[in-house]
Amino acid sequence: MQVCLRRRRLPIVACATILLATLWVAYGQRRDQTSEGWLISQTSLVQLRAWDRSGGKAHHVTFVVTGPDGKQYRSDKHAASGEWVYALFPEDFKTFYGGSSGNSHYSWKCIAEGRVVVSSEFEFGSCRSNTCPTRR
Repeated sequence: MQVCLRRRRLPIVACATILLATLWVAYGQRRDQTSEGWLISQTSLVQLRAWDRSGGKAHHVTFVVTGPDGKQYRSDKHAASGEWVYALFPEDFKTFYGGSSGNSHYSWKCIAEGRVVVSSEFEFGSCRSNTCPTRR
């Protein structure tokens, strides 16, 4: 803009056009990062999965997650024959509320036909990976 005014060779209209074009490009670049009418949301989930390798019959399975305080949370699912069955923690566990302010240790198991068929552990919490205190 200062170049336009100093030289006085370009009329004011041309300077205004250049300024508006610059603003339009800058606005367009910012708008492309998040399109108008769209919002951003992020959620942390843990996907628990089990699969009957025998490919046998369909099963009713129960995923049980045990929290650091010993509380248990359940999610009942139907496993189609030969398909993976999965539960999303905490979304599919309706009795789970909140959690700790940092990452905590959880264990889980999948029960089919009255017996534990798989089990494992995971870390889950509300702190970000670069701000979580390390576990000892």
